[in-house]
Amino acid sequence: MKNTIESVIIENSSLCGANCVMCLRDNANYYYGIMPLDLYKKSINDILSCGINDFAFCAFGDPLMDNFLEERLRFIKESSPNAKIGLTTTGHLLNEKNADLLCKYVDFVKISNYGFSKKTYESVHRGSLKYEKVKQNIDIFLSIPNRPKTTLTFLVLPENEKDIDEWKKYYEPKCDEIDIWKPHNWGGNKNLLLKTDDQIPPSNLSPCRRAMELNNMIIRADGRVSICCFDISNSLIIGDIKMQNLNSIINGEMAKKIQKIHSEQLVLESDLPCKNCDQIRDRKDALIFTNNPSMKVGKYSLFKN
Repeated sequence: MKNTIESVIIENSSLCGANCVMCLRDNANYYYGIMPLDLYKKSINDILSCGINDFAFCAFGDPLMDNFLEERLRFIKESSPNAKIGLTTTGHLLNEKNADLLCKYVDFVKISNYGFSKKTYESVHRGSLKYEKVKQNIDIFLSIPNRPKTTLTFLVLPENEKDIDEWKKYYEPKCDEIDIWKPHNWGGNKNLLLKTDDQIPPSNLSPCRRAMELNNMIIRADGRVSICCFDISNSLIIGDIKMQNLNSIINGEMAKKIQKIHSEQLVLESDLPCKNCDQIRDRKDALIFTNNPSMKVGKYSLFKN
């Protein structure tokens, strides 16, 4: 059966001004840089030729660190005026110029914001991010009348638990959606949530929607294509768009092999990092709060929704 997918993640930039405590990007065997424009345009043309019209700019970097972002967004809209574009950022580069850019081209913005005091925020995000500047950027952006639909997300960590109530009270009236989550375990690469595989019976496992639907497939800044946006270990690479077209990648041998392992419930016997991943467990505890009526706290399962 031929794979067809609805959306693709584009890693236009794997550079990031943050160095967040929960992030494994600095421990990964990864390419850090900006996607070359010729590779980017080839990727977009391949994506559109597959009938995909939904793009997400995110991954291991902040898309706003890309000096060619306006050209990239314009290229999508000129190639496909009805394309839907989402973008995830920390907001530390969400200045007036970039805010105008997002309002012109982007349909959905997600801002990762994990603290409501200088001490907490900077102890979690670290790097070059400064609380006062980021908060000012976000406040100004949220005040723009015709801005894109905007979601703020908060990831609960030991460093920021005390900030949850203030953060929620402040941002819920200001943006379209707020979500408060427990952390994931980076596709089984970091033991944030699960202690040992033995504690979770095989009967509680489920085929991963990321693998089966390919809708979290990511084209990295260097052109490699992974089946999963959490794949920091390069274990789930299914092709390279520099040398292949996207249709042959998503229907290729590697993609089908990984899907077969998941569909036949052979993950625990495989050599895939997926065996330790919380995305194949029924994580009903993952979502702590949301004001999105389509998601329900206590019933949200990472692999079912």
